[in-house]
This record gives sequence, C-alpha cells and structure tokens, in this order.
Amino acid sequence: MSNMVTLSIIFLLFLLITLFWYQLSGLCTEESMAASAITIMAVTFLSGLAGNVKYVYLASAILSIVGIGLFLMNRGKGRKKENFWERVFSFVSPSMVVIGIVFVYCGVCFRKALFTYPDEIYQWGSAVKYMTNTGRLPYGSEFTGDAVTFSICSTFQYFFSGIGNFIESNTYVGNFILTFIPVMLPCRKSGWKRWKSVFAYAAAVFFSLNLISYVKYYTILQDYVLPMWAGGVLAWILWRGEEKINQVLLFCSLAMTAAMKSLVGPLFVCMVILTTFLSEYFRDCDDHVTDFRKLRSVFQKKYLRFLPFLITPVFVNIIWSGIISSNVLSRGVGTVDKSGSQILSSILDKSFTVIESSGKIPHMSYVIFFGLYAMGIFLLVSVLRKHKNEIGTMLVLYLVGAFLYMGVMFYAYMNVFGASDSETVAGLERYAAYYMLTGVCTILFPFFYQPPEIDRSVKIKAVSIVISVICLYGTSGSFVPKVSSLRRNQESDWKKRVETKGQVGKFRELVKDDGRVFLIGKLETNNIKMLTYELGRQYSWDHDSYTIGTRNKGRQILINVAKYPELLTETEYKYVWFSNPDEKKKEYDYLRHYFKFESAEDGDIYEIQETDGEYRFKYLGNVPIWKE
Repeated sequence: MSNMVTLSIIFLLFLLITLFWYQLSGLCTEESMAASAITIMAVTFLSGLAGNVKYVYLASAILSIVGIGLFLMNRGKGRKKENFWERVFSFVSPSMVVIGIVFVYCGVCFRKALFTYPDEIYQWGSAVKYMTNTGRLPYGSEFTGDAVTFSICSTFQYFFSGIGNFIESNTYVGNFILTFIPVMLPCRKSGWKRWKSVFAYAAAVFFSLNLISYVKYYTILQDYVLPMWAGGVLAWILWRGEEKINQVLLFCSLAMTAAMKSLVGPLFVCMVILTTFLSEYFRDCDDHVTDFRKLRSVFQKKYLRFLPFLITPVFVNIIWSGIISSNVLSRGVGTVDKSGSQILSSILDKSFTVIESSGKIPHMSYVIFFGLYAMGIFLLVSVLRKHKNEIGTMLVLYLVGAFLYMGVMFYAYMNVFGASDSETVAGLERYAAYYMLTGVCTILFPFFYQPPEIDRSVKIKAVSIVISVICLYGTSGSFVPKVSSLRRNQESDWKKRVETKGQVGKFRELVKDDGRVFLIGKLETNNIKMLTYELGRQYSWDHDSYTIGTRNKGRQILINVAKYPELLTETEYKYVWFSNPDEKKKEYDYLRHYFKFESAEDGDIYEIQETDGEYRFKYLGNVPIWKE
C-alpha cells in the first residue's frame, strides 16, 4: 500500500468523525472539523493512558460508522429537511474543500521530508516515533527523547503516522492540517454562495505565514499550530455575527490549545478567555461599555459558565506537570544573576531586526508589522457598523496586549530561561511571531470575507488587494524550500540526517543486536541528537556521551582505565564507539595501550567482552560518525 493511500484513509477517518459531530450535535462543518481534531487528540491521549494509543483507530472507525449511519438516516440534531444530495452539498462546505486542498498539498509537497530541526529530532519527532513503535505515551525511562514539555499536538501527528511503518513526513501532514482547521472557524455556515471569499481568506492566511515566521511549513513544532488555534478561536468569537458560540466546543478548544505548549499555551488561552468574557459582556450590555448597572447581573448570569474556562489553563498545566512530565518552571534555570537592562536592550534590538524569512520578502521587522497591524485595526474600527464597541475594544486590546506580552517575555528571560539564552534573548523571533500570528485570522478575515459587521467600502477592497500583493511578493526568494521539501537534497541538515541514517545502518550491521552504546569522544550537539533519534534505546546523548575522564550524569570519576570496561558493563553498556579521539589523544592512547586496541581511530567500534572476570574490547569495525 502506497503512503498516499494510507494518508488518504486516515484523512477519510478524520472527515467521517467530522460527519459524526455534524450530524449528532448539529454543529456546522467548520466547527465539526475542530471537534473531530479535538476528539482525535483526546482519544489518542486517553488511549495512551490506557496502555495503547492504537485504540484511537478503533474508536475512529466506530465513530465513522455511527456518523455514516446517522447521516443516511438523517437523525441527530443535524437533521435537515433537504434531500440526501442537498445535505451532502451542505456538509461538504468550501471550508472542507480548503482542508482537502491542504491535505493534497501536504501529501505532495512534504513527501520524503525528514526531521532536521534539533527539537524535532530529540523532542517532538522522538515522541511521535516512540508512540508509533511502542503504543505508549512518550515519557518514562525507556523514552530517550525529552518529555519535559510534551505537546498534545503529538497525538494528532501520531494519528497520521501510526499506521504501518513510521514515516516522518506523515507527521508534517498531520501538523499542518491541524494548523489550518481552526483557521476556517470564522467561515462557519458560509455555504457555497461565499466560496470565493472563503478561498481568498484561506489563501491570504497561507501566504501570510511566510511573511511573519521563518519556520518552514513542514514542521512539527508549535510555531504555527498554537497561534492559529488561539487566533482562529478569537476570530470565531469576534466575527460570529448574531450567532451564539457553542460553549462546550469552546471549552474543549481552549483545553487543547493550553495543552499544545507548556506555559505558552495557557498564556494564549487566557487571552481567548478574556476576549470571550468581554464579548459576552458587551452583548449583554447592548454594546455599551459604560453600562455598569448591568455588570452585576452579567456576572451572576455568566459566572458558572465561565468558571470552567478560567480553570482550564491551570488544570492542563497540572496534568502536564503531575502525570506526563515536569513543568519547565521546575528546572531552576532562572536562578543565575542576569542583567535586566541587557535583556531589555536585546529584546528591543530583535524587535527592530528584519525578519529572516524567504529572503526577498518586504524588509519588515516585527515593529513594522505591528505598525501595519495597528493601521489595519484602526481602519476596521472605522468601518464597523455592528458591535462597534465590542469588536473595536477587542482589536485595540490586542495591540495593547503586545506590550504586555513582551513584558511576559522579559520576565521569562529573567526567571525561566538559562543565562546564555537570556543574554541573547534566544528564540525571541519565534515567540514574537507567535503573537503576530495569533492576530492573523482576526485581522485578515474581515478584509477578504467582508462579514456583515463591516461596511463593504472601497477602502476595505483596496487594502485586501494591497495585502494580496505583499503576500505574493513574499514568494520571491527561497519560498519553495520553505513550503515544500522538493529541494531537500540541497540542505545541509537534510544531508546530515541521511548520512546519519546510513552510518547507523552500517553500525547495526556490525553489532547485530540492540545492546547499549557508549560514545567516547566529542560530537556536535545536533549530530548526537540525530544519533539518539536513530538508535533509540541503544543510545541517549545526555547519558551515553562522555570522555574517559568523567561521567557527569553518573557522577563517577573514571580515572582508572583498567576498570573502564567493567564500569561500563555494570551500567549495561555493551559497545563502545569512538568519535573524534584527537580531542583526548593522551587518554585514548592510554586506553589503546592497556587493552591492546588495534586502533583508536574515529569511528572504531568495540564490543565489551568478559571472560572469567577479565574484560577486553573486541574490535568489530569502523563506522565514522558524520561531522560538521
């Protein structure tokens, strides 16, 4: 069975679960797709807690069959008076077609892509691979990756890669589909009369990602999926017209968003909760913010409804800290004295630095982007004709929130990040992009979809054309490598992964089993993370890579070379792999002399053998490890 056929079957399961919620609960197609994604993530997670994540496929098949049955019999809250084909046409909305196009795009353009980013290799990619190979959630002593900040997104990525052999590119497909599902939420109940507007809005969002973030589209990081879920829900709330928001779906969406990234997810969820509450307040007060006489009645009416929302971020963090892993705040890395003025200066410098994206995009920093956002927001406020105070206040608060967000980042660099990361405000570009991307759906939707809340003026059409031109101009330069893996063989990291896979294959031909490996020597961090990913339980870079002199993690001083193989055997090591021995030439020469090594060259592999209490190293062969 070809991989595309497998992906198509999995995508069909996703659509049929969408049909289940569409027919059972009466949700529109856009909301049903969000409910389907939430169901898949929740069921996968619960299946993992029950012992086998593969139960999600059985549950998906059952929901699919029930959904088909309900639709054929026209039962449930989604029951309609139209004939069968009219109901099919209503279910297959323009938004669903957009998601279908996204699926085809991902299946074709992400083909044969490999994990190359360090966090993908050692953390998120290892998590999905572990789930596929073992059927368990990625934490515990056998998981060689980093489970400290497990993301619920890994469960959806697993859903698209858990059938058959593990194929890394399938996780990219799942992640980008998950990214675009909430983008379509504000298009709820659009119908085919507005298909041009839906397609234009979706295209604008697709190309705008390229302008704001330097991260590739094929990624399993949360750089796109988290802000798009927070931003999509925000747009869904603000541009809902006179429709009511489904409170259960909103709660579930917030719970999943909070679980997408430790600390950052709950932070963005708090933004959505505040927006939801204020939106309800404005509508209960007939859009008059100064009508404080109704404030008491609003609180009495809404308190119980909003209580679950208020505890969602805290509740999710408790789960992640107590059940899955340790919270990042428990690392204690923020105890080193740091210069607040230097961190603040670095934040300002990076805010004014041109975004590193496709190369020839308009030379804009995040400050310039923020200015453009502000102009767009004030233009929207000027043309609002319904819910003017509500939407206008929310949009202005988004601008004010940018300064508060940077204040949170300043606090994080002072108290959470390590000293070296704080001095350079490492990753600020990514975190700034998070906030900018959160506003993309809310700001672009009215320009391209033109909902009834705004006047369809010439100004709005003109701005939408300008945005389209900027997005198209952003495709110049290295746009193709960013949105597809078609030129992967030209990238150094991809070559490194391929080389590492090849070397590990040769290594396994020599050792013949899965005994643990101890790497002696020096290797670049990214290289050893790739090695950890490829070797799995045989090797973990933060435990199994030390010089002869010390073992930091085990706190054993290995000065006596004669005891070296015995100590390794006691800690269940079976093989020794030399890497770059020139870094510790004297120590290696001593080891080679004592045990009569044939050589101690880069790539030499030895098996530790014990006979009658005597230890020796048996030479197996040479497999050089890829270097920078």
